[in-house]
Amino acid sequence: MVTTADRGRLITCRIRKGSSDQIQRHAAVEDMNYVISGTGKAICNGTESIISAGGYLTFKSGSNYSIKNTGDEDLVLLSFVKEA
Repeated sequence: MVTTADRGRLITCRIRKGSSDQIQRHAAVEDMNYVISGTGKAICNGTESIISAGGYLTFKSGSNYSIKNTGDEDLVLLSFVKEA
C-alpha cells in the first residue's frame, strides 16, 4: 500500500522470511520505519541494529542501508518516506 502526501509517501513494506532488501541510498529523502511484526536486522552506514515489533528506525538522507528478515515470519514495516 502506498499513500502520498505533499511531502512524502506512507508505504507498507513486507520482507519475506529469509529475505532482505538490497542496499539502498536515498540522496534527498528520509525514511522512517515502524516495525509492525517480525524480527530482523537493519544495517545503516555499517552499523547493525536488531529490530522487532514495536521498534522504530530512521534512515537519514544520504545513508546507505538495508534490512534483513532474521525471523520465522514476515517482517512488516510501516514506512514514511519524506523529502529532506
